[in-house]
Amino acid sequence: MQLPLFGASPSSSLASRKASRSRALADEDAWLEPGAGWGRTKTLCESTELPEWYEAYTYVKRYYRLNYTACDCARSLVEVHNETCNIWSHLVGCAIFGYRAAKSIVALSTTVDLDELSLLAFTISAALMLACSTAYHAFHPVSRESFATWLVADKLGIALMVGGTYVPGVWLGFRCSPLVVRFGWLAEAGALTAIAAFIAWKRPTKRFKAVVALLVASSLAPSLHWVYTSPRPVVSSGNLG
Repeated sequence: MQLPLFGASPSSSLASRKASRSRALADEDAWLEPGAGWGRTKTLCESTELPEWYEAYTYVKRYYRLNYTACDCARSLVEVHNETCNIWSHLVGCAIFGYRAAKSIVALSTTVDLDELSLLAFTISAALMLACSTAYHAFHPVSRESFATWLVADKLGIALMVGGTYVPGVWLGFRCSPLVVRFGWLAEAGALTAIAAFIAWKRPTKRFKAVVALLVASSLAPSLHWVYTSPRPVVSSGNLG
C-alpha cells in the first residue's frame, strides 16, 4: 500500500517516541555514573534550572553548583556559592572538636577516667556530625547517587550527635545516683538514637525528623528526674540573718 505524501507512518512515529524516551533515560542515568559531570560545563545556576533530584532550599534561589565533579566540588571550597558558609562553618567546627577529641584520647591513654570518657563520647559525636555535614554540603551536587548517599550520612551524623549529648549530661548529672539510674537513661537514649539512625539509613525524611524531635524532647524526662531527685542545700534560719 502506498503511504500518503504528508505525515509520518505509525511505525516511524512509534520509533521516534522510543528514541526520545531512550535519550531522556540516558540523560537521567548519566547522573548515576561515577564521575558524573565530566564533559559538562560546570556553572552556578538558579533553583529553577536544577535537575529534579537536586533538592533546592526553599528561600535560596541562586548560586547552586551544577555539573560539578567531585574534584570540582573539592576545589569549590575556596569559591563563592550558596554552600560556602555551610561548608566552612561545619569544617571549622569539625576541626575544633576533632582536636579536642584527639587531646582527650591521648590523656585517657595513660589514665582511664569515666567522667572524661563521657565527655569524649560527646566530642566524638560532634566531630562526626560536623564531618558528615561538611561532606554533604560539599559533595552532594555531583550526582543523584552522591546526593542520596551524603544526605543519609548527614542524617546519621545528626542522630549520633543528639544521642551523644545525652552521655555527659546523664553520666555527670546523676553521679550521686545509683549506676542503674545512669545506665537506664543512657539505654533509653541509645535505643532512640539507634531507631533514628535506622530510619536515616532508610531515607524517609519526614519520619526521621519526627524521631529526632522525639529524641530531643525525651531529654526532658531525665532533666525532670534530676530536678526531682538532686540533693538540695539545707538553709538554716541562722544563715538567713
